[in-house]
Amino acid sequence: MIGNSTPTFTAPGGVVSVTTLKQMVSRLTATELDELFKHVTILRRLSGTNKFTPTTNAVFATETSWQERILYDALSSGVAKQLGHHAAMPLGAFRRTPIHSQWHQAVIRALEQHRQWFPSAERLQTISMLRLYADMIIGNLNSPEHAYGFGWRSVCWGLENLAVIVDKNFPDYISNGMLPLVAKLRTAPPPNQEEQIHEQ
Repeated sequence: MIGNSTPTFTAPGGVVSVTTLKQMVSRLTATELDELFKHVTILRRLSGTNKFTPTTNAVFATETSWQERILYDALSSGVAKQLGHHAAMPLGAFRRTPIHSQWHQAVIRALEQHRQWFPSAERLQTISMLRLYADMIIGNLNSPEHAYGFGWRSVCWGLENLAVIVDKNFPDYISNGMLPLVAKLRTAPPPNQEEQIHEQ
């Protein structure tokens, strides 16, 4: 431990802080993260232990996985409604469909775009914006201007062209760096709640 507070990891090249490792891991793609997790699992089995207690500092917890879940939950309900289904397909089942590979790449591209707009967004703001992206994508697919039909391939198109859809809904916000204002307004407490906080 460094300064009795910073978690460290002993690597062949020396001691590395968990913060540094997390920064390194954050630059990997979802596919590379999956491969890394598989290798770690194999190494744990070879070492004779299968104990692994995840923490907030766990190096192998991927940012992409929970963000994909937020996007999928928000989009799948809209897709199910448009296609006349009673309920959305669970993400686990969706991952076994042929369209998933295209979805996977589309999600990676959309999240990369999001990180360019919000390089240091808090989790609450990220969740709020991902849900807003989903609403805008569904709205765009319902627009008469969209001539490609409705379904998961169109959803993937929306994710891959997220900047176009966001700019359509918030003209010039991206070019002027104003998207963080949207996130701030969406996550700000109601006025009466803010007054109560100040009174306390």
